[in-house]
Amino acid sequence: MAEEIYYELSGRAYRKEFFTKKIPVPHYVHGKFSGKFHSDKVETANEKNDFYEFKIYEAEVEILAKSRAPLEIPPESTAAIVIAKEQLPEKTYYFEKTGNEKIYYDISLQQQEFRNFHFVRMLQQNEDTEAFGTVEGDVYGILYTFREEIDFRKNYLNKQTENPDIVPPPKPKKEAEKTADERKKVGGKVEFDNVHPTEKNALSACQKNLLYSLALLSLSLIFGFVPGVFAGFLWLVYTVFKCYFRWVLYLFYAFLLLFFAGLLFALFTIDFNRRAKTYVPPKEQGKPRLVKVITYIDKNQNEDLLISHNIRWKGYHGEEYAGEYSIKKSDLDASRNFKNNLSSELSFPNIYYNLSRNDDEKLEGVYRMFDEIRAGRKLSDRKFAEMIVSFAQHFPYHLIVNQSCNPQLYSPQIQEVMREHPQNCVPYQKFGITSPAEFMATGQGDCDSRTVLLYTILKHYGYDVAIFTSEYYAHSILGVALPYQGINYSSGGRHYALWETTSKWPPGVLPPEITNLNYWTLTLK
Repeated sequence: MAEEIYYELSGRAYRKEFFTKKIPVPHYVHGKFSGKFHSDKVETANEKNDFYEFKIYEAEVEILAKSRAPLEIPPESTAAIVIAKEQLPEKTYYFEKTGNEKIYYDISLQQQEFRNFHFVRMLQQNEDTEAFGTVEGDVYGILYTFREEIDFRKNYLNKQTENPDIVPPPKPKKEAEKTADERKKVGGKVEFDNVHPTEKNALSACQKNLLYSLALLSLSLIFGFVPGVFAGFLWLVYTVFKCYFRWVLYLFYAFLLLFFAGLLFALFTIDFNRRAKTYVPPKEQGKPRLVKVITYIDKNQNEDLLISHNIRWKGYHGEEYAGEYSIKKSDLDASRNFKNNLSSELSFPNIYYNLSRNDDEKLEGVYRMFDEIRAGRKLSDRKFAEMIVSFAQHFPYHLIVNQSCNPQLYSPQIQEVMREHPQNCVPYQKFGITSPAEFMATGQGDCDSRTVLLYTILKHYGYDVAIFTSEYYAHSILGVALPYQGINYSSGGRHYALWETTSKWPPGVLPPEITNLNYWTLTLK
């Protein structure tokens, strides 16, 4: 039996080729995880605390609940953590209990997250350099099954089959077939009455573009609108070349292609060994400018300077923000002197706290800009916090060091950052940090410079906020007590959504290489 032939509206014929496709169906699973682990002690610069790198070498999961809809997580559960794949065994055994019998399944859960994760017992050996024991917790994940659906694809016929329901357009006649009535002579030129419709449309499009470009050029010249003159001229040149000197247009395209090819070759030749930079400022990055403003500070009528920034940035959903803020030069000098006069014996929590408290009142220009944006956009508490953090993330990364920018003076982690940002190093800054006023005046800051700035601003607006640091990762991040999903840190009955501040990571999401919460410490809240 011959296969049925189908026709598109254009008259093109095809046959249907049926096939089976698999549609993934998610099943949400909750289970009780139990496993055996072995760990080795990790040598760190911190002599007060011991860190162990553990590996779960055997595990099984009792399936407690399955659902087609996302499962509700009990409110008393601890915050979710993600365990790296290399820390889990190659094979995890899943089973369900039916009476006293265990039924095992050969499955694999996707998007696993662990809650209520704890060590049941932990034994040490080899002079406390190794540990082993068992761990338990609740695991949540997704199991995918597949359902089959029948679909078809179109196989077009090589030779056109006539569709009796569609009348094909008439073919244009050759010049020899035209009659005297079908052509006429005008001024020595032969014009045909039955020019093919596509040729008529092409001529009409060229004529319209020619008229429109001339009209735009003329009106712009009359009213003195320079951008219109430029656009009209380019449109006119493009239309003339496309419609009447097409071969010249092809030469122009070829020249343009060779030009860009040469440009790319030059870039790769000159800069072949340079690594791509992680933090690249967007095009709308506002540049700081100094504006001299006469401000009477005291009875002697001294002048002060305002360091002003016009800035544009984007939020996490593409929303655009813009504003202008200023920092007084006298406040910048006072902030810098305060930092330089702090005792070198202070701990970092005390350094962060003192810099924040000292600079709070020096950020009035920044607060004024945020207040205007909040009132104009009618932002909720969460949206307002996101707007503020995305503002700080917008600034390009600068490494702040307390000595020179010679990589040999620093640890391997700092050397790696210097290789990533060879031009963005700020030397001889006490404690290796810029104060909030310094950051806002210069736009230069690294991880803890940003967290101290955001801690100061969010505290000013009444948020419950904290600074987290890690000697292991040589990094600093922010924590905000807002109801965000994702990675949270629990302390004193409060849950802090962790927030990376050096690049555009949303709240509750950290770069994969720094997600182990065992290496993070709540430093200031």
